[in-house]
Parts: sequence; C-alpha cells; structure tokens
Amino acid sequence: MTVKCKLRKVSGTLQDTNKFYAEAIRYSRIDADAFVDYMATNSQLGRPGIMGTLAGVAETMLYFLQTGHSVEVPELGTFSINVKASAEQDEDGKWQLKDAQVRRLQFTPNPRLRDLLKATKFELADESLRKVPLYSRESSLDVIKKLCQRDGNVTLQTYRHETGCSDYRARKTFKRLVNEGHLTETQSGRITVYSLAE
Repeated sequence: MTVKCKLRKVSGTLQDTNKFYAEAIRYSRIDADAFVDYMATNSQLGRPGIMGTLAGVAETMLYFLQTGHSVEVPELGTFSINVKASAEQDEDGKWQLKDAQVRRLQFTPNPRLRDLLKATKFELADESLRKVPLYSRESSLDVIKKLCQRDGNVTLQTYRHETGCSDYRARKTFKRLVNEGHLTETQSGRITVYSLAE
C-alpha cells in the first residue's frame, strides 16, 4: 500500500521559488456504508453484526467521555475531549463555567497503529497522467483512457487518486463524458465502474 503524492511549489516573495513540497493526494471521504461494506467483505462478520458492534462502541465511548474519562479502544487508540469555556464569579464569589462546550475530540493512536502509519510508503503520482491540463474535456479523457488501459476500467476514486481533482469535478467530468457517449457505466455493488464505449 502506498500513498500517492503531488508536488506543490513554494510561493511567496520571501520563499525559495525553486523549492517544492509533497502533498498527499486525498481520496474522497469514505462514508459509513462504504466502511461497513468493506469490513463485511473482508471479514467473517455480517453487516448487521458490524453495525451492532459499532453502535455499541459509540454508545460506550459517549458514556465514558461524558463522565470525564479518556477511552482506550482496542487496536485503535485513546479518545478524550478538550473543553472550551470561560469562567466568571457569581454574586457569592463562586466561580461558574460559562458557555462550556466540547472543543474537540482528541485521538491518540496506540503504539502499533502509530508504528504502522510511520511505515507508510509514499510515491509521486505518475507524471504521464498529470503532465497535461486535467480539467479540459480532452485531457480528462486522455487520463481515463490511460487508466482503462492499465486497469481495464476506471472509477471516480481511481481518477481522483491519479489526478488529485475534487469529487465534484470528477463527477461533473464523468457525467459529461457518459452523455457524450465516450464512457459507459455499470454498477458493481455500491461502486460505479466506467469503461470506454465501443
């Protein structure tokens, strides 16, 4: 498993204009349904069992977090909350919290997960797929053709992974190419798979 990166040039009048830094090309957000489906496909657990277990984890975490504890979840790490509030004295001189709320939910990965993340491998995205303007109709179709030659088909996810474009831009591009007859779409579970039209 590798995380693909793209290069960004450092900008600003006080910066070295020949300096670049790497930025991870982010996938779209994996929603709850896709997360559960992946677990069900890659484990011996059924979807109802997974949903029940996750709901139980969430309720248990909520209970302990709201009673002032930090919570260690096996294989993941420890969760805790940070509080945001101001304080003022009442007429009797007692201090009271004002506008108290959870500032953030803090997560500290356990040592095993942290070490695995440290071992993540990174590589630059294939320049042959990124050397042309990505948002024109012609260049987008060229990228898709190369992905289809490589993988046999293409999904929104693989296209975004290679180009770094937004989910909105990818969906708009694919919809246009389907309407123009360049791509055909088929449903594979919850994932739409695109192929080059005959």
